[in-house]
Amino acid sequence: MVALGQKEGTFSADIQADTASKMIRSIIDGCLIQWLMCDEDHLHEFYKNTCYDVILKYLK
Repeated sequence: MVALGQKEGTFSADIQADTASKMIRSIIDGCLIQWLMCDEDHLHEFYKNTCYDVILKYLK
């Protein structure tokens, strides 16, 4: 998906697709762990949106 986004001009061409996939997974895992560790279910939306925003910023 990263490579397709690069081909379409949506994502930065400077990012290596194989590295990006690992970093995206790390961002998701990190946000999930933070949300689970805070033990506050009402923050789910905050962590989900923040995770999404960070990934998009990384790819652009």
